[in-house]
Amino acid sequence: MGREHASPPPYGFTLLELLGVLALIAALSAWGLPSFQAFNQRNARAAAVNQLQSVVALARNSAIVLRDNVILCPSAPDRQRCADTWSRELLIIRGRDARAAGAGDVLHIMPSPHARILYNRHPMRIRFDMLGHSVGTNGSFSVCPATPSGGGQGAALALSQLGRLRLKSRPADCL
Repeated sequence: MGREHASPPPYGFTLLELLGVLALIAALSAWGLPSFQAFNQRNARAAAVNQLQSVVALARNSAIVLRDNVILCPSAPDRQRCADTWSRELLIIRGRDARAAGAGDVLHIMPSPHARILYNRHPMRIRFDMLGHSVGTNGSFSVCPATPSGGGQGAALALSQLGRLRLKSRPADCL
């Protein structure tokens, strides 16, 4: 009796099977990309809000601990004076007047947030007294996507005269 040699089963995939899987991966990627981009924008906005809340709390606490006036403002390019754009680095300066601040008066330089931040008050600085109260009127911030083309809704924050920053229930309009 002769033995029949059975050929071993083929290993691997056919070209048609590989092309089908690649087409499926491409379709799922194209479908999920907009959701992934929106997820990244929401996370960037949340990170910028958290960073702004932390910086305001640090400036307020610095005023209380130092028992002196402290100013929070956006930084000019020389990192010694205040500017008008809250999307830049942020300075925490000891003293009443940010224009007369020396190099020793700058307490902290915080990195710029990855978002557009708009503040509705002028001058573009917040001064905290030794009790931690923000001097002047209430202000509000809008945190929007870094690129104006991002559009959509941002986060709105309100600064109370007690120096506390809270998230508003209504989102900011970033158009």
